[in-house]
Amino acid sequence: MALGKCPECGREISIQANSCPHCGKPRPFEIKNERHDSGLNYGCLAVAVGLILTVFGAIAQWQWLAPVIAVLIVGGIGWTLFVWLTGWGKQSVSRKP
Repeated sequence: MALGKCPECGREISIQANSCPHCGKPRPFEIKNERHDSGLNYGCLAVAVGLILTVFGAIAQWQWLAPVIAVLIVGGIGWTLFVWLTGWGKQSVSRKP
């Protein structure tokens, strides 16, 4: 159980408490779910780079580029799905004034 200081009376209470048991301040903490959108950005970037390399590889007929493209596209899609489906995020707690 995580503890925090009540912004009203300064005593330690659970961050999940609906009110401070000492002074009665309602909902002294605000819990936010923040997503790491940068994880989604990395996945989308890998897919985009893979698609761009697909076009240039087809034009220049670079056969050696096919495995790199496959890893980028499949890895990017996999990473994006992982971040999106798991909600790869964190909880942050802030004191209400």
